[in-house]
Amino acid sequence: MTTAGNAANLIACLPCAKAKAQCDKQLPSCSRCLRKSIKCESRQPKRYPEAHRLPSRRVRAPSTVATLSATTSSSPAERHGSTGDEPLHHFFPTASGTAMEWEEGFSWPLPLSGLNDNIGGFPVDLRDQTLLAGGDGAMAFDFPLDSAGMHPLQSSTLPYGLYGTPTPSTPALNSEHKPSVPSLSEENWPYFRCNPLSNQKANPPTGSTYLLRLEDTLNDQSVWTTTNGAKMYQQSPNYQSHLYIEPIQDGLRDKLMVISQGFLNRARDVHRSTRKDQHLGEALPSTAAGFTGFFILPPPTVLDCFLHTYASRVEQYLPFFPAASLSASQLVISNDENLSILLLLLMIAHGAMGSPLPEARHLANGLIETCRICMYDVIEKNVHMASHPVMLRCALLYLNAAAWSGTKWHMTFAAAQIRMYLSMLRCSGLLDARETHIEHMNSTLQAESSWRKWQMEEKYNRLIYCWVSLDQEVHLFQDRQQEFDVADIKAPMPGSDKLWSASSLHVWQMTREEMHRAHTRNTELSDTPRSLATLYEQFMSNGLSDRGEMLSLVELRLLLHPLQALIHHMNKSLVYFLHSSDQCFFQGLLTQLDEAQNRLKSWYVLASRSIRPSDAIHGCATMVIFHLISLNAITHFPDIERVARGDVPPAQFRQAFWTGQRIRNETPQIWCHAGQVLRYFRKIPTCERPYWWSASIYRVALCLLAVGLAALDDGRAPSTAEPVAVDMLPFDHSSLLKYLRYKHGKPVLSHRDGAAVQLDAPTDVVEHCIGVLREHKPQSRLDEGISTRLSELVDRWKA
Repeated sequence: MTTAGNAANLIACLPCAKAKAQCDKQLPSCSRCLRKSIKCESRQPKRYPEAHRLPSRRVRAPSTVATLSATTSSSPAERHGSTGDEPLHHFFPTASGTAMEWEEGFSWPLPLSGLNDNIGGFPVDLRDQTLLAGGDGAMAFDFPLDSAGMHPLQSSTLPYGLYGTPTPSTPALNSEHKPSVPSLSEENWPYFRCNPLSNQKANPPTGSTYLLRLEDTLNDQSVWTTTNGAKMYQQSPNYQSHLYIEPIQDGLRDKLMVISQGFLNRARDVHRSTRKDQHLGEALPSTAAGFTGFFILPPPTVLDCFLHTYASRVEQYLPFFPAASLSASQLVISNDENLSILLLLLMIAHGAMGSPLPEARHLANGLIETCRICMYDVIEKNVHMASHPVMLRCALLYLNAAAWSGTKWHMTFAAAQIRMYLSMLRCSGLLDARETHIEHMNSTLQAESSWRKWQMEEKYNRLIYCWVSLDQEVHLFQDRQQEFDVADIKAPMPGSDKLWSASSLHVWQMTREEMHRAHTRNTELSDTPRSLATLYEQFMSNGLSDRGEMLSLVELRLLLHPLQALIHHMNKSLVYFLHSSDQCFFQGLLTQLDEAQNRLKSWYVLASRSIRPSDAIHGCATMVIFHLISLNAITHFPDIERVARGDVPPAQFRQAFWTGQRIRNETPQIWCHAGQVLRYFRKIPTCERPYWWSASIYRVALCLLAVGLAALDDGRAPSTAEPVAVDMLPFDHSSLLKYLRYKHGKPVLSHRDGAAVQLDAPTDVVEHCIGVLREHKPQSRLDEGISTRLSELVDRWKA
């Protein structure tokens, strides 16, 4: 407590002064700092001499010189703490600082570094809360901003405490101080939140941590060239890419390293300047920030391995390279050099994400953080780059990698930044309608020119609709409304995959002529291909069904985007008017929701006659999206997550009309749709699954848990009824149709060995989903994180 002798000499502590809050001047910590769990630092009046300094409110760390000496002399294993990744080498830096303390009443994150108030001339106000906050309360943007690479906004519209509150100093990086690193279950992701928030005080890794791990990994080339490199190849699946991957030559690798070194230096400077700001302007040596290494890429053979992984798990779902060929050297030659290198680094990061080795994950996380910072610099230096196709592709890959990275830092930034990047795409003008012309080919020269022109136009079209697919996937698993309005998407839809993958002019011409002979009307080769807005209008007016038209797999997938938006809007409207006194209006909304479900059935009829066996992988991904949307039409997933976390008592969940009662009425449909997701999940090989694949199991597990918690008694068949394996039979199988229509049979899940899993035991069903997820060793951090969270959920409910 403050003594009478020095009470008059005390002034407000540093955190209270920065926040302009009242300080009671208590020692060793004032009440406000104690309440907010932050370290209280005293301030010294300038008029007092050094000999009469007041006692500090905290224990100071060792001197800078001693810290640097210990850091320089110690080995990497001694300097860095441990993590749950079980690395081959201990290249794990300590967590850099703690979360920034917010002023009361504000919980949204600051805009990112390198951004002015207006991003490259685009009408985006980064100080607008709606840009960074989602539409659903289930999303949590609560990430620490220390070492974030953020320049605080010096704006009168923000309270001083938002950018002026200091954070405690970072502990010295030595063997005596090893802060605990949170495990996969302790990182509070902004989505996939089936468990209560962790109360652990250990900070999750931040951007500076990922840069430190990146440098440590790259500076030790033995990771890639000796036994560890061989181990990586052994653990990497046998990727069967549909693309020809041109090997990385030493010359291109050297150019990559030279330009990437500048990118890394920029990322270092941003994080270093932020740490200096946290030290209240003290001039720290460059080594005090922990960044000392050089950017040395893995050998070309390892880069080739990562590019093959990228081609198998990303490129075939979000295509960008025509003629079934991925040439890194041609990409660098044909486009802006900086943009091309950024794109290649993000492709390498996607490949490294698919490896279970910790070193590969450090490489992926560090590259994602580096590219996040440097993309802003490219746009700021030249605003026209914001609409460049390669820049838009970089933004697409960054959001895809960050959203499915399995790390709190990147996932939170992806959730917060997707609106900004989509605004860039809208302002680029690529969404507008435009004419496409394939010239009449009278000579070889004209044919070659027409083919190249078609490839360029098709690349634009596929880039746009890759953004539409990403918008759908990210917001489906975040339970938020998509950003794209189908009426605004007037650009032509992608053409035939056979034409896109034609490896030569001759193959392209032969394929084009064959398609003209096989189809009397081919919209993919028409002079005026239809847009998604036109396709959706024809679908809603039953024009596609009346003509018996077959759609391409791309058209089927994109048609699900507006249907998903419709289901989300209807669910939200019903939640808002659930307790409305106007029951006629509420019943009208229920009728509209039933009509939306009928539209999903019409889509399934179209898909049944359009999807061919040759579309196995893409067809499985499209059908998983369909069944997840169908589950959204008969459940309200945010409420299911709330009861799983314990925010809502199970008894209240059962009695509520829009949760328990609704689930009881739709139990057969939930079981069948969930079973189909499990069936398709197993059909795609591990090496070709998109990175969001394990997220589908998460939603299925929680939906099945909700069915069990709803205390089902309706529609349950006797135990002597014939079992119906809902995860082994096609959706249109006669046994499933009989169950759905007449309740004939008893639905069950099945193990690989054929053993049945009863659906009336909630925790057993979730454990079965965990088993399906672990049938093959999880490859990505997201796979491991979801498996860990579901296991923790089971343990809590069993307890």
